[in-house]
Amino acid sequence: MFFTEQLALLLETGANLYNALQTLKQQCANPAMGDVIGALMTDISEGRPFSVALAKHPKLFSSNYVNLIAAS
Repeated sequence: MFFTEQLALLLETGANLYNALQTLKQQCANPAMGDVIGALMTDISEGRPFSVALAKHPKLFSSNYVNLIAAS
């Protein structure tokens, strides 16, 4: 939930997705979550849709969550 709220806030301020994820990674106190955010950043930089990047981490992002992102 924290991830989603913080990401939404950053995107609302006008940051692009990659930069928003970069900011979240820098602020992340949990090294494992930082690694996941780094993997999301890599997928985004390689042109993959955000939903595809999220789907690679099913323990953190449910299929419902991924589908909501894909639909938006």
